[in-house]
Amino acid sequence: MKKLLVFGIVGMFLFSVAVGAMEHGKSMQSRSYEEKRPIVPVYSKNGIVWSVNSDDAFMPLARKPGNGHGNGHGPPNSGGGGGGSNGSTGDGVVNKWALCIGIADYEGTENDLTYPDDDAQDWKNFLQSKGYHVTILTNSQATASNIESAIDELLANEDGDDYVVFTYSGHGTTYKKYGSCMISYDMVLLSNGWLKAKFDAADSQHIFFAFDACKIGDFEKVVTNNRVGAFASDKDYSYDGTSGMNNGVFTYYEMDGWEHYNTFEQDSAYAVQKMEEWAAGYAGVNVDPFYVDNYAGDMTP
Repeated sequence: MKKLLVFGIVGMFLFSVAVGAMEHGKSMQSRSYEEKRPIVPVYSKNGIVWSVNSDDAFMPLARKPGNGHGNGHGPPNSGGGGGGSNGSTGDGVVNKWALCIGIADYEGTENDLTYPDDDAQDWKNFLQSKGYHVTILTNSQATASNIESAIDELLANEDGDDYVVFTYSGHGTTYKKYGSCMISYDMVLLSNGWLKAKFDAADSQHIFFAFDACKIGDFEKVVTNNRVGAFASDKDYSYDGTSGMNNGVFTYYEMDGWEHYNTFEQDSAYAVQKMEEWAAGYAGVNVDPFYVDNYAGDMTP
């Protein structure tokens, strides 16, 4: 009788675990995508290319709900930033400029996500409260050409005295020699080399980047001197949160962090730690968020 009772209790426990796992699964659904196009458009550091994609070179694009190496990435050594490569020393006035991109509704329907547009809106609201002039591109606004134009405008506005923020939330992947890429609304791969080449022309000595996307770690190359970057992933995945979060997991904790901290470094460290803690509650969920601090002192918004 005792054995039956024990088996019954164990059975009920296993059933409850299974149900719980299914419920968690609903809130952490993978947003995977396999790149099957024979010709793939890529914005590279050398311009726009049309890359031939072999049948066996599938590229998973995903944004899942959010174990990582935390603070562990050292600052890159290569080029750009911090030196005012446009030659501008500033006008003595600190203006604040930001570009926030969030793509949940991609061209077609099979690649749609849930919260990236909310991520962009929340970044916009926060940054406007800190005095930033914010350009926001969401969903169908965030075509490759519109993103490029918005970056060009951002860099045309800023000078050596100004504060600059760039945030991206949406699909991410790695592709061939181009490494990590963002994905525009119209399914163009925007490579890390392309973005770095853009921001190599920046004069600002105070630039923050935030990326809430999968496999996005190669974009740390843009975090050169006088810059900070926060990344939801390196080689693993980022995740949409639950309906209670109404954000990507990483962005949710970035927004929450501002209730406790007042620098980009502290907020980024908090988001990394909290995303790792969050992922520990889900069996089989691996995350590797990190941040890069290449700014002397504390970077405030």
